[in-house]
Amino acid sequence: GVADLSDCLACAEYLASAAARTLEPRLDLSRGVAVGGHSWGGYLALRCLLHTDGRDESAFGCGVAAAAIADWSVQQRHTEVRYYDRALLGGWVYEQEVAERARAASPASAATELRAPVLVLHGDKDVDVPFRQIPPLVEALGRSPHPGASVESHFYAGEGHGIAGTEAQADYLDRIRTFLRIHMKPWDFTDNPHGEVTAY
Repeated sequence: GVADLSDCLACAEYLASAAARTLEPRLDLSRGVAVGGHSWGGYLALRCLLHTDGRDESAFGCGVAAAAIADWSVQQRHTEVRYYDRALLGGWVYEQEVAERARAASPASAATELRAPVLVLHGDKDVDVPFRQIPPLVEALGRSPHPGASVESHFYAGEGHGIAGTEAQADYLDRIRTFLRIHMKPWDFTDNPHGEVTAY
């Protein structure tokens, strides 16, 4: 969650630059840049949204965090993959030298730094990224005092780490699509190449 976070932040900075628009004119960045992911990608999306570097606004316009690690203490104590998590943290969360690192790497610890809309999705039977860490995260994110912050969440009853049910998958994808359509900056149709006859 350190080098990959730096990569994501550097990508957002690059995409906001004139160089990106010059080198890749097909990119439409006028609506901003979103970040999202599932599992480690969801954790990384939360880290990206909560990283401020002293700025008033997020580097990202909004984000989606699905099946995301929120609290390393809960994660390591209750996951089915705790030895993998031990390797990621370099020890157990109850060890003093690891506890502070775990707290600093936990999105829940910085939840009130949220400065952009976030959609949190999670299965309530997830044993890889235990669900019990998610309701407190959502509540903490909702306490962010920053004007750009907002939180949407949906929890899938009976679903595990991967959303497997057909109806749940359709709902999951529809929620992400709707969230991005709402929270990315609106399109500017004043420079519409199709003229005034096009209906939207």
